Amino acid sequence: MHKWTTLATDMAPWRAYNRGVNGATIQAVRQMFANEVSKEKPRAIVLYLGDNDIADGLGTDTVVAELRGIIAIKRRLYGNTPTFVISIKPSPGRIAFAEQQRSYNRQAAGIASDASDIVFVDVARQFLVNGRPGDFYAPDGVHLNAAGYIILTRGVHLTLSKRLSQPGTNLCGPQLT
Repeated sequence: MHKWTTLATDMAPWRAYNRGVNGATIQAVRQMFANEVSKEKPRAIVLYLGDNDIADGLGTDTVVAELRGIIAIKRRLYGNTPTFVISIKPSPGRIAFAEQQRSYNRQAAGIASDASDIVFVDVARQFLVNGRPGDFYAPDGVHLNAAGYIILTRGVHLTLSKRLSQPGTNLCGPQLT
């Protein structure tokens, strides 16, 4: 999500900060999250996790266990702060991992269905055309192009609008320097 350069305007009226790191693994995100020192408690957190890990060969069960670990850290640091977990998008460059991605998405949705502070943002199907990834990707076949970010924006914004009623929500603290 680090290439989502229009995030701040796409998520208006909420204040959003892009904390994405190119190529980040869920374990690295967990480490960064656990060591967060932001003075401002976020009103909501939006996570996109697992895509790189599955492509790197990490098993779905391990990726889901790491997601659970991040949720546990979030609860320790931020209590019941609403946390939105975005589904892994199917992409042409990672079509070989489609079944693992679907398995992760099903399990992440299950985690959300059992927790009042976790919301699953299912955008995966919107990236499919006739059952295959559509023309929503940069030339690398993994990262999104402008059309892909429009789909992502719609899905995340709609889900936030349903869950968060007050504008000005701080989705994630400012980038640490």
